[in-house]
Amino acid sequence: MNTMDTAKSVQKWIDEHPDFIDDWWVERDEFAGMTSPYSIWLYTKKGFIVSGMDAHLIHESNAKDFLAMAATIKPCDCEQCVS
Repeated sequence: MNTMDTAKSVQKWIDEHPDFIDDWWVERDEFAGMTSPYSIWLYTKKGFIVSGMDAHLIHESNAKDFLAMAATIKPCDCEQCVS
């Protein structure tokens, strides 16, 4: 993963929370239209969920929104996580 496009605050969070992360990346796209030229993606490891999205992933177009969703990661015991 090339992190030079990632905001320092996102990179710091990623570095401090490896136990939650299955995969993550930043890509250039038009997800946010003209407000941001990139998207930040994160998939949680089995056993964790992003409760703010009720999903096992985060897809946001800026560091502020990414960090808000990352703060909602919690343990998960759904069928997908326990199987």
